[in-house]
Amino acid sequence: MVICVQVPDDRSAYVVFETMNDRGLRPSAADLLKNHLFGLADNRLDEAERNWIAMTGTLETVPGADDDIVVTYIRHFWISQHGQTRNKELFDKIKQQIKAKQAAIDLTGELATNAILYSALLTQPTICGIHTVQPLRNISIPFATYELSSCDHCYLRE
Repeated sequence: MVICVQVPDDRSAYVVFETMNDRGLRPSAADLLKNHLFGLADNRLDEAERNWIAMTGTLETVPGADDDIVVTYIRHFWISQHGQTRNKELFDKIKQQIKAKQAAIDLTGELATNAILYSALLTQPTICGIHTVQPLRNISIPFATYELSSCDHCYLRE
């Protein structure tokens, strides 16, 4: 079944999307978050969309990435900034914090920028002093909490 709903503007479309999805099959936290951020972006929607596309495009380059990589990445990013957050709490916690246009734009920009590092951590061997650290797989802690205490200079091998 397809339902066509006409709305006067983009912001109304985001409200309708969220309302309709509260009553049916629940979309992923990433779908809800994208809808929330795009709704807040208002006249900066193009910028928010570019950031989101950059983030998802980067994450999709990770070999073997599954459908959950966007949610997993956003959750790891959020945990690194705000502490432990379960998958089922992710959207609600972000929605509580991100309530204004600039905050939405800032978050999409940070997500886009940090997706590059996250992707590299999952795919590129890392040189750490005299040690080579293989790509991380199935990480369950946020990427920003890794400590490389025995290294003076760490960088990603290109």
